[in-house]
Amino acid sequence: MTPSTYAGSPDSPDVVLLVEASDDAKIAEARVTQEDDQQVVVEVRIDGSDASKDATIEVLEAEVRLDKPLGGRQVVDQEGRAIPES
Repeated sequence: MTPSTYAGSPDSPDVVLLVEASDDAKIAEARVTQEDDQQVVVEVRIDGSDASKDATIEVLEAEVRLDKPLGGRQVVDQEGRAIPES
């Protein structure tokens, strides 16, 4: 699942990924799959998400740790789409 936004300081290796999901969902896994000098690729897996139109949506947080501080690198999903900073 693609995070809707992320929060993180350029000086910190910790990034919080914010994911919109149904209220019964839980973060199964959040990880960095690749990072280089230009970008950080992240992946979030969700368990128990009810995709019905009546489901209440909430924002889940998942923290990932980078190999080095974020700096000016772009955070992207597995498809290479940029994730905006919150």
